[in-house]
Amino acid sequence: MRKLAKSQARKALTETFISVGQSIFDTILPPRCLACSVIVADRGGLCADCFKKMPFITQPLCEKTGTPLAYDVGAFTDTIGGPEVDQPYMRLRAATRYEGTAKRLAIAFKFHDQPELAERLAHFMMNAGRDLVADCDMIVPVPLHRRRLFLRRYNQAAELAKRLAALGNRPVMLDTLQRIRPTKPQVKLDQRARRRNVEGAFIVPENGRTAICGRKILLIDDVVTTGATINACTETLLRENAQSVDVLAFAKVVDDDSMPL
Repeated sequence: MRKLAKSQARKALTETFISVGQSIFDTILPPRCLACSVIVADRGGLCADCFKKMPFITQPLCEKTGTPLAYDVGAFTDTIGGPEVDQPYMRLRAATRYEGTAKRLAIAFKFHDQPELAERLAHFMMNAGRDLVADCDMIVPVPLHRRRLFLRRYNQAAELAKRLAALGNRPVMLDTLQRIRPTKPQVKLDQRARRRNVEGAFIVPENGRTAICGRKILLIDDVVTTGATINACTETLLRENAQSVDVLAFAKVVDDDSMPL
């Protein structure tokens, strides 16, 4: 009993020191909004104004492509989404549209060396794709080519995948899918050029083929634009006998003019 009491006392003292240390740290370096850097109440959060400008994708949406719909079309929701419904993945979900606060966060995460944003973005993704995470056998990120990984220092999709795996208690396979040749940045390419750009760019190495055979894969990316990259990755995984592929992203480019009505 005496040992237990001493252990509990040490634990309480440690927690007190941690709490005091955190208070001092917050006084010296107060928590700031992830998007605009104004002071906020909690570390890792958004200010009220930036949160209002988060364009979350919610129901109603196309069950296949995750594209938001103008209104609920009931039983037909899973067949609406234009030409995207022919894509090889089973389902796609994204937490937000690629605009407003979400766009600022995605750019900071991908290009401005802020890997710490992965924690918060993964929580947004989990809210949007909880059913996809629960259904999958393993989580696989869209890979970077080794040259770009060296320059960028981290793969943003892999950072998201690791955190989603922890949140959903699912295995993550970081090297199951590999990008074997460098590709041009997709930003300034049109849809056709994007498809050509990623053709033959991905493989599943021999030691990964057994792991994905007959398994339901959840493919993770930060931003989905035309879908050329995730389609190429999905096709590669299916060729190596994955049972199915779902896709979960932080943001998705949505063209309001082409949204199903």
